[in-house]
Amino acid sequence: MANSSNNSNSRGELVRIVFVCSGNSARSQMAEGFARAWSADNVWVESAGIRPIGLSEKAVQVMAEVGVDISRQHSKSVYDIDPDQDYVITLCDHAVDPCQTLAANRERAHWSAPDPVSLAPCMEDPLTAYRRSRDMIAEKVRSFLEERGLLKEAGGPKD
Repeated sequence: MANSSNNSNSRGELVRIVFVCSGNSARSQMAEGFARAWSADNVWVESAGIRPIGLSEKAVQVMAEVGVDISRQHSKSVYDIDPDQDYVITLCDHAVDPCQTLAANRERAHWSAPDPVSLAPCMEDPLTAYRRSRDMIAEKVRSFLEERGLLKEAGGPKD
């Protein structure tokens, strides 16, 4: 799994990525799950929230549908993580300004992903909102890792 502190890239450095959304409940947790499953061994991945509210069971469920287990991940505050990150990726508009405290040594990115926690109550099948967000986030994470040469050789989640 990508998250060993002994891992380093060709320059002898660990690549650190943090995904941030408002509650660290669904979107950033899904992004962390995909990145952990798909990233090379020299990548450290974590997620955080502006006001963490706990891991969404529905997010765990829809990630399991595609073979990614996020059940052991937990919500944490952006203020409690190491501010020294190579890449800071926000997944909601509320997270952009507070993330200015994180030092993105290489790049900041903003992916405005729909909030499944807010959308689910409006849908006949609440999991539909989670699946839509999951699929959009999966595409973004894969492209992000691939463009930077950070994908595992296999390039997909474990069966």
